[in-house]
Amino acid sequence: MQFLIFFIMISSITFIFLKHPISMNMNLMIQSFLITIISGLFLKSFWFSYSLFLIFLGGMLILFMYMTSVASNEKFSMKLKSMKIYFMIMFLLIIMSIPLNFKLNLINMIFNIETLTYNNNLNMMINFNCYMLNKLFNFPTNLLSIMLMNFLLITLISSVKISNFNLLLPMRKILK
Repeated sequence: MQFLIFFIMISSITFIFLKHPISMNMNLMIQSFLITIISGLFLKSFWFSYSLFLIFLGGMLILFMYMTSVASNEKFSMKLKSMKIYFMIMFLLIIMSIPLNFKLNLINMIFNIETLTYNNNLNMMINFNCYMLNKLFNFPTNLLSIMLMNFLLITLISSVKISNFNLLLPMRKILK
């Protein structure tokens, strides 16, 4: 879990140094994948994280299509100075996280009883989150969920019909 959070921090820092839109999109896709893994580990059910990832992926595909049409022939280039700064920041983060992990492991070994109570509280929180997710699909709120699913299906069908209305014309104008 700490490794995933650490990797999200590193990818957030790398996002600052990226200049090309496609590399930014790839970084956002990696971050969304890591966030869905973490949310799946917090909840016992991966359904919520799976749907969250599909929503993120749909948005990323739209951004990817837009950016490839805008900046299709640009080359990736990273300056040496920015690479040095990036590796220095990564190295400092790794060095700062090693003593923190050692201290946490030492504290957990010394106070094993507190660790057990913490794990029990964490398991209770995970069970509560799973219960809250199940309440979404039980009787009082299942009608709202079904209506929302139907609305999304009708919206999807209507957007496909609108986009296929003029099959001979392109979706966007080609600038000359």
